[in-house]
Amino acid sequence: YIAIASVTPVWILLQPRDYLSSFLLYAMLFVAFVGVVGAHPDINPETFPAFTGFAVDTKNGTQYLFPILFTTVACGAISGFHSLVSSGTTSKQLDNEADAKPIAYGSMLLECVLAILTLCAIAYARETGHVKGATDIFAGGISAMVATIPGCAGLENILYTLLVLTYSAFCLTSLDTATRLGRFMFQELWLEPGQVVGDVKDGIKKILVNPYVATLFIVIPGVALGMGGFAKIWGLFGAANQLLAAIGLVAVCAWLGNAGKNNGMFIIPLCFRAVVT
Repeated sequence: YIAIASVTPVWILLQPRDYLSSFLLYAMLFVAFVGVVGAHPDINPETFPAFTGFAVDTKNGTQYLFPILFTTVACGAISGFHSLVSSGTTSKQLDNEADAKPIAYGSMLLECVLAILTLCAIAYARETGHVKGATDIFAGGISAMVATIPGCAGLENILYTLLVLTYSAFCLTSLDTATRLGRFMFQELWLEPGQVVGDVKDGIKKILVNPYVATLFIVIPGVALGMGGFAKIWGLFGAANQLLAAIGLVAVCAWLGNAGKNNGMFIIPLCFRAVVT
């Protein structure tokens, strides 16, 4: 799917697909909000403590809150992947540059709302036994909360299925967008400044900049990593995402400086982000 989607023209796939998926997201947020407010569940501090200390004992030894807290995929705070998505695709979908601020900032606020609702779902899922992977935890926690509301008991299985669908749809949108952007960057590795793919007429570079060949160079290692286990990917994703965020801050800082505008507010965050990651 991601191989085909990443070479499909943006105007065919990305905007209609994301537009339709947005309805699923808003519906999911609404259902989760109703579940949390309607069920008003108590979070058992013994099962799901708010804070367990600076150091946490795990199967792989002791882990510390610093620096892992700053190398996770913090979509609602700072995300290098989202900086690439905005530069690569958002610009093709905005009618007016002024729309970028409310859309970008608003989406980060929605990410934070989703994060809070998800934490509630995770805590409740542990109480109900829905612990078979991320999809089961998320969908099971929310659907179980809604089912406790008077008159909604019969909706649990239906909501669970729809929430799994929503979760899967957004995984797919992230995967094919990441593959498309990876393909772009792989192609650009073989181009001279100012060149486009069509300018390369022969040689090995002609093969490497081919969209289909470049896609395979992205998809095949991705599949190989996927076969190696979720835990390995999550660590790589978090570190790569935050290093990319630092590069994004550097790019904006340099652009503002060259434009003669104040860029001082970027210095400390970009240094912290790069060094800690």
